[in-house]
Amino acid sequence: MILPRPRPRHAGFTLIELIMVIVLIAILSVVAISRSNSVSDLTLQSQAEKMASDLRHTQALATSLGRNLSFSVSPGSNGTYQVSCTHGSTYTYKLSDAPCDSDPIIDPGTRQAFKVTLEKGTVLGALQGTTLTFDTLGKPNASHSYSLASSKWTIYVGVTAETGLAVVCTAAPCP
Repeated sequence: MILPRPRPRHAGFTLIELIMVIVLIAILSVVAISRSNSVSDLTLQSQAEKMASDLRHTQALATSLGRNLSFSVSPGSNGTYQVSCTHGSTYTYKLSDAPCDSDPIIDPGTRQAFKVTLEKGTVLGALQGTTLTFDTLGKPNASHSYSLASSKWTIYVGVTAETGLAVVCTAAPCP
């Protein structure tokens, strides 16, 4: 008896299988693109929170060091801010001025220069002047607001005049 020959099976993918793979890749790429946009938004929020935290830290350093400290911003894309000592015209050097020996000051907590550069093209703006000074009691010389902007939105960091409270807001004026 002669057995029928089995038909050779052709290797490959059907058109339906190829279309399903292309659709799956398209869905995954849409999800990946939407997540990459939200990363820049989260980065903007985290940079604003860090700036507010650094303002609070500057205030605490002014009181603990017993020195007037200036929080100065350099506006623009990838803007910077730094903390330095403020000396009056009749200032005389004291032995306890060690943190004030450099400009910007050396942060006693990190032992690094207290200068921060914003990332990812964040545009830094100063709405009421570029320098805020905290006195030895931690009181700022005036209220200040700063803006941090990406291509999609803007966040504000504000400091109150009386208490020096630093907050992050989504609308101006802040606070």
